Amino acid sequence: MFEHVAHWISEQVDNAVDKSEEVDLSPILSGGALRAITDVALGSPIDDLGPEFVEVNTRLLEIASTRSSGQIVFDAIAVYIPKPLLRLMINLPSSAFRALRASKMLSRNIGWQLVREKLGAPEGSYDADIYSSLLHADKKDSTKKTLHPADLVAQTSLILLAGQDTTTPEEIYTTLSTAGSSDQYDNMPLLNAFIKETLRMYPAAALSERVALEDSVIPLATPITTRSGKTIDAIPSEEFDPERWLDGRVRQGEAIGPYANLILEMQTIVCDLIGKFAFSTSENEDGPFRLRLATTLLPLNGKGEKGAKLCVKRVV
Repeated sequence: MFEHVAHWISEQVDNAVDKSEEVDLSPILSGGALRAITDVALGSPIDDLGPEFVEVNTRLLEIASTRSSGQIVFDAIAVYIPKPLLRLMINLPSSAFRALRASKMLSRNIGWQLVREKLGAPEGSYDADIYSSLLHADKKDSTKKTLHPADLVAQTSLILLAGQDTTTPEEIYTTLSTAGSSDQYDNMPLLNAFIKETLRMYPAAALSERVALEDSVIPLATPITTRSGKTIDAIPSEEFDPERWLDGRVRQGEAIGPYANLILEMQTIVCDLIGKFAFSTSENEDGPFRLRLATTLLPLNGKGEKGAKLCVKRVV
């Protein structure tokens, strides 16, 4: 399933290269992530959901990626507004709230349509997708409880937005990190290390309330001596160093759990991309890429706009 999405993304990049060597990966990867989440979670191809669904979803992501001064002030005030009043504010006649209302209606309609299909599906398809698994959990294991259809439908919008807008930035940052390192592309352990280091440095769902205005450095009064006898004077946590995942410096457990599918998605897509294309930063950009913390961590170009324009060349 992820391989199908990876091939679709590669085709979009290949078509874009025909028009220009500079390709903005952000909308392409975002579209691929949406295809992946509809296939895996809903068990429905994105083409079956209709163009209106894709249009509204894209609009919501655009709204979520902007952080105007007014939005920042509203976010600070919103914590003091009673929740019942906040729920009523969705009826305000602004473009953002209109998009939210449209998304809520479409997600509810699509959710109920899919739930009815899953409930009437034959027994052999109970593991076909996440919705089917949740609706038929007790059929596979009598100790588990099924999720009530209404509760599952209520989560449809969140599942789609969260699943799309968290993996897209990570794939962009990983591609940026491997740009210019063609001799590393065939080394899967190193590619996995790049992905893990990208997730460490650029967490998609970083919490804004944990972002410090200034760095606070606590100097080591006494160097730390490890069990191997190595002395550590400083921990280079701000350095992008994929080697830390390969040389034993980081303890790697098995507690990936429910996030394993996200790692697999990134592995499949990034590996397919760097196997077919060579990426490098664009010389025409007005400054280096920057980050913006909105709903998720987003890449910005030199003009402060959401995007990740790279120079792309075919290698196969």
